[in-house]
Amino acid sequence: MRTKFVNNRRGTATKAVINKIYSKKRSHTSVFIKLSNSFFWSMKGLLFAVKNERSLQIELGIAALAIALGVIAGITPGKWIVLVFSIGLMLICELINTAMELICDHMVKKQYDKTIEIVKDIMSGTVLLCTINLTVLGVIILIIPIVERIIAIAAR
Repeated sequence: MRTKFVNNRRGTATKAVINKIYSKKRSHTSVFIKLSNSFFWSMKGLLFAVKNERSLQIELGIAALAIALGVIAGITPGKWIVLVFSIGLMLICELINTAMELICDHMVKKQYDKTIEIVKDIMSGTVLLCTINLTVLGVIILIIPIVERIIAIAAR
């Protein structure tokens, strides 16, 4: 059977798709319920990643250690902003990497695909760069002030 295409404002789509989209009745669900549902699904995804991804668990542990070292080092509010932003960026990169790996693995199932391997390697490289960045930042913001405090205490 041949499908007839229709040009509309959103581009080209089949008549069946257009009918399906426009035949849906508008929901009278409140904005609050929609937002709370979105929040629920987002938290479900985060919890899945935390429970199932070993590297994310390790990074969360390192983030907790960095925050504890920040308290010990007594870093300034500006340095806290940089540290928290960098930790967040690291976790975001890891979550994106995890999602991409799941998509790639789902696409190829049990067959080997060189392009999928390259995509997964690039995403892994992104996480590596973010990790190196956070490590250098941690040394500058956390380790150096702690070493300076230890030297000051020892000099007394």
